[in-house]
Amino acid sequence: MSQAISQKNLSQQFVIDYFAEEKNISLQPSQVESIAKVAFKTFRYDEKVPYSFKAKDLCVEHQKEFNAAIKKVIVSASSPWQPQCETASKNQELFFNLIRGIVPPLGEIAKSPTLLKAVIWKKDSEVLGEAKALLQIIFEDIYAGMPEEFSLEDSFHYEAIVGDLLALLPFLRPESGTTFKIPIQINNVWELAEYTIEEISLTSKWLGSPCTAYGLKPKEDQVPPLLLYKGTTYPTDKGFLLSLLTDINPLSSVGNYIFKLCRKKVSKWLDVQTSHGQIKARVFGKSLGGALAWHTAIEFPNLIEKAIACSAPGFSSSSIKKIKKHNEALPEINFLSQTNDLVPYCDKVVEHKNIHYYEVISGANRAGLRAHAFMYSTHESTSIVRDTQIKENHPWIRKSISFIHGVISLVVFPIFLSLYIVYNTAHQATKLILKPIKKLTHTAFHYTNALFVRLLVFK
Repeated sequence: MSQAISQKNLSQQFVIDYFAEEKNISLQPSQVESIAKVAFKTFRYDEKVPYSFKAKDLCVEHQKEFNAAIKKVIVSASSPWQPQCETASKNQELFFNLIRGIVPPLGEIAKSPTLLKAVIWKKDSEVLGEAKALLQIIFEDIYAGMPEEFSLEDSFHYEAIVGDLLALLPFLRPESGTTFKIPIQINNVWELAEYTIEEISLTSKWLGSPCTAYGLKPKEDQVPPLLLYKGTTYPTDKGFLLSLLTDINPLSSVGNYIFKLCRKKVSKWLDVQTSHGQIKARVFGKSLGGALAWHTAIEFPNLIEKAIACSAPGFSSSSIKKIKKHNEALPEINFLSQTNDLVPYCDKVVEHKNIHYYEVISGANRAGLRAHAFMYSTHESTSIVRDTQIKENHPWIRKSISFIHGVISLVVFPIFLSLYIVYNTAHQATKLILKPIKKLTHTAFHYTNALFVRLLVFK
């Protein structure tokens, strides 16, 4: 062990030494720092050390116990996927860099006006097409790079990467009837399965632009169907206003309102695709989409095999009652939260053998909203650790974040709701007025055209 290391950073030195000796790998400084924090929390809990005991109080004699804590929390020390993709356009290159955690300068982003316009002003099918084509290339690259045999650690990391990318797909507005090839683990073997996409409108037309989910129907038997939920989306996408409203609804937990509206549609789709539970589905989502994913898992445990909720808020009191009701029948629910992301601190956590909490650590960690928006699992330098002390995970931070979210919702929700009602009423009224005008114009054109043809004939 290095003698120059300060006492304050001894926990980080333990992490560096552990991975150098046990795994023969070196980690990025941000990974070392984050893993050391999680391991120290576990060390203190397992060794029954007083809460007042800080990292600066560690000494060399604690290394064995600290290494045991590292071993307990670590799931995957480094990413097994090293991208070999080739991009075909500037937009694809920009997307690909963002996925890998490489943020270009603002000046470079400003050079892509079509991309900015597609996000904030008007849907651009060409830009969306480029992104979907890149995502397909990435899926195929992940599968091609998989070794014939790999460890459980690598397999879980691949599952996290694919899950994160599947949670991204709904934001790209894939068209119904199109196909995607996706790496899927079936009976501990990875396959590149072909799926047909079906768009599912979760809300009624009278509510305006609908929130949507995407059902992926497998081409082959015994391949699980996939249900992908979209999180809070960008202004030019479907369901933008409704997704904002359900995020800040003070009378309900995140996603609960939309799930109540779409429950029957989701149930019908799952019944058909799973042959009433003979083969179970997997469900994915990010943020709001992640909340909808776990809502689905606890509502239809007999139809769901697994749910992966990326950067998702926690459970409400009513959902915890459902979890206790199903208990043994509950499917596997994996929460993947990113270091420094505060959204997962909203609402409550549950200790259950089928509910697992993981922290994804990047070599390029972000803060604030960027920590929530980025996809750490797809970065080239990534570690995944498990949270072994759910109840000990900064309860005061969880209560504070939940309280702040509630206060902001009480203030902002009435304003957004008023704007939404005005906008939607005007939009629906315009449709009602324009529809008969269009019909009348079409009829007038039809008869004028017929009269003109007759005049020509008789002439």
